Amino acid sequence: MKASSKQNSAQVFLFQGNDSYTSAQKVQAWRRAFEKKHSPHGVTYLDLEEADGGTTDLERIFSELWSGGGLFATARLFIVRGLFHRPAEEMEKFGDRLAALPPGLFIIFWEGAPVRKNLKLYKKLASLEKQGKAKIYGFEIPLGKNLEQFIKAYALKRGIKITAAAVERLAEAVGRDLAERTKTSAGYETKPPYDLWQVASELDKLKVFKKGRLITEADVEALVPRWFADNVFLLTQALGKKDRRLIQKYLDELVGSGMLPAGDTKSKVLPILGALAGQFRALLQLASARRFASSPYELAQLLGWSSFRVQMNLPLLQNFSETKISLFLRQLQEFDRKIKSTNLPPKVLLAQLIRTVV
Repeated sequence: MKASSKQNSAQVFLFQGNDSYTSAQKVQAWRRAFEKKHSPHGVTYLDLEEADGGTTDLERIFSELWSGGGLFATARLFIVRGLFHRPAEEMEKFGDRLAALPPGLFIIFWEGAPVRKNLKLYKKLASLEKQGKAKIYGFEIPLGKNLEQFIKAYALKRGIKITAAAVERLAEAVGRDLAERTKTSAGYETKPPYDLWQVASELDKLKVFKKGRLITEADVEALVPRWFADNVFLLTQALGKKDRRLIQKYLDELVGSGMLPAGDTKSKVLPILGALAGQFRALLQLASARRFASSPYELAQLLGWSSFRVQMNLPLLQNFSETKISLFLRQLQEFDRKIKSTNLPPKVLLAQLIRTVV
């Protein structure tokens, strides 16, 4: 494991953030480097996300680690996944032992989500970081152009040939411009509708399909399904223009989408209903925000959206007044009640709902 001069004495590391793909790659790289330099016998991996309640014998693990970790292991690496989602007393057991670790013992706390900074264990790690004894790393899913840079880097590393236009189309398809700023237990967080595991999987699929040949924009269009929210946006656009042909087209695409739950039509229509409600609530927020801001940048700051999302949704307000949006939201709520309480075919109810708009 390479480190700066200040980190040379660090023995404890926290990997946290919503980008579990990159943090997983880093954990594996550090583990391989440790095993190459020392020994595979010196590595202990503990996944508390998969542990069954309180059955993990932490005291036994502590005893083995702090006493030497094995006959032939001179240095030890302890990888702990999911500790920050366990009960407070389990976290405190670790925290109490971090101030004076045995020489040669290194610990990686690995979390697949942002860690709350008000937790005692986090505060302990932050204090140790100031002393040079710990290091906290944050991993965030790349947004916008940074996602395109990831795609290019991934393709280069794996020998995937892909055009610049295909890179941009893939980024759009997975939802590059649909990230939202939301409040979580760890504070405000920008959440994209994709992760890098999905992006890597799509690239690998394209590579297999093209058999080493150049991947084009047309290939991405044909093989990578348009992101669900993207189709919902296009459906909303068609509703605003009262274009019956496009409305039916996007409804059919959504109902037939492989990203929806398997099952009958009702199980597929309900997520569409929820997504439509979310789209129209967003339009209502945008319409309201225009009373206080005018430029896309100002509106984005006020709403916690990307400027691209603001620019994409503003034209929709030309076809939907606040009154009309509020009315449609009430109709969606009534539709939700009907689809759950009647035996009418969901497609019939959808047709009734669309007629109220068109």
